Amino acid sequence: SSGINAEYGGEDLLTANDDKISETIIDHLLEPRPTEGEDVWVPEPSPDPTTTTRHCQNKTSAEFQSENARRLGTISRTCGSVDSKTRESMSRITELFDFEKSHVTWCPVYKAGSTNVIQHFCREYYPDATCGDNTRVHAGLFRKKEYARTSTTVGAQSTVFTVVRDPLQRLLSAYKSKILRVPHVDNVYYKKLYSKVMSNHRFQYRLLGEKESARALDEALSYTLVLNKKTSWKTMKPRPDNIYDKPPYPTFQEFVAGFLTGVLNEHWLPATRYCGPCGTLKFDYVLKMEEYDCEFSHMMSLTNNSHVTQSYDKSNWVNRSPASDSSQFYRFYSTLTLEQIDNLVERYKYDCDMYEYDCAETARKIKLFKAMNPNYKLEYENRW
Repeated sequence: SSGINAEYGGEDLLTANDDKISETIIDHLLEPRPTEGEDVWVPEPSPDPTTTTRHCQNKTSAEFQSENARRLGTISRTCGSVDSKTRESMSRITELFDFEKSHVTWCPVYKAGSTNVIQHFCREYYPDATCGDNTRVHAGLFRKKEYARTSTTVGAQSTVFTVVRDPLQRLLSAYKSKILRVPHVDNVYYKKLYSKVMSNHRFQYRLLGEKESARALDEALSYTLVLNKKTSWKTMKPRPDNIYDKPPYPTFQEFVAGFLTGVLNEHWLPATRYCGPCGTLKFDYVLKMEEYDCEFSHMMSLTNNSHVTQSYDKSNWVNRSPASDSSQFYRFYSTLTLEQIDNLVERYKYDCDMYEYDCAETARKIKLFKAMNPNYKLEYENRW
């Protein structure tokens, strides 16, 4: 992580791979909602907002292989067109999982179908009861087994793959599952992250002294333990004038501001910085989360691993999410400034270019949503 830290200004690369809290929390229950009767204009077509909508049911194996070859060609050309420093930054492989029973090696991009991949291979190594336990089935389960994790090298016979996702969709997904309504406030790592983002990017904190700001922040975050039913002990509600209580968790704009100034985590770090495609390790397949079901199935068939797909029980999805409102993506992104939108596209530039996502067009639609709905304000839930 030292190289990543240097690249992003020396800030800590925060990691939470040992977090065992189920992420089956968010979407329709936890997200900010428009007030009753509210009507907003939404660009059409909107980006695919869900992890459950797939578009490739009729894609043949030959079509998949052709698309995969095109993606690999785009990656190769992009890697060859950048300067040596940029290429080096996209050559690091941070983590690999070697599912050696299937002769398949996977580089995980978190918030891009990673839990689904784990579920697919789980029954190769663990009993059904373990794979069906949503509090245990996560990448950390495999990290504890030496045979299921490798260094940054793989055997010559192993098929290497990764799964990618529209970077702006992935960022919002990370916010919803890791930040919104502080679902992991009892985790020391995440409490540190929440505190860092809120103290640095909530403007009103500057009106308080450092000591008072720290007290108010701790008061608000401590009370969210009660709201999230993570503790049975009682604590006083934050005082009405507590600036960290409205809402008592980072807003999407604060979260993005933190990311753009160096608060990093594997769930929103650019995929090209976590699973670098420009190094000596070459991917055989680059799957898209938007078309995960059929593309993974085709890859498993082509590698003589159809049994892995057939044994997969979708009822055990840990991060399974209901369909989102079609305008939800734009509602969250409309809270950003134009400069932040542009900076995000720049930060994810190589994810967008290499993996063929038109982030510039998505940014244009976000700005259009802002222009067409000048009075829209996203309301965050303050009590739950």
